[in-house]
Amino acid sequence: MASYVKIEEIKEGMILAEDIKNRQGYLMLAKGVELGERHKKIFVTWSIPGVLVEGLEDSVDISPEELSAAKAILEALMDFECSLPIEIDLFNAAVINIANNEHSRTEQG
Repeated sequence: MASYVKIEEIKEGMILAEDIKNRQGYLMLAKGVELGERHKKIFVTWSIPGVLVEGLEDSVDISPEELSAAKAILEALMDFECSLPIEIDLFNAAVINIANNEHSRTEQG
């Protein structure tokens, strides 16, 4: 399971849980990469506010199914396709937020 981590909170050795692609769809970093300080600098350069990393014990675990469902919810509400990096970042942050909220609701019953 994956957890969203803000760039400034990335610790050496965390494992990337998703492919990072640029807005043209080209792979920039592959899922499974062990993150370090140089990756944090890259994310800042690319204006990426946070990434999914392999599960952290003290955070909410979001399954791929929950992420897909959250993405579908958000896409249904939108009437345009994200193309700018900031739009993509905001979209991804909103997907994580929706997934966290839905996860919390199912955990509470």
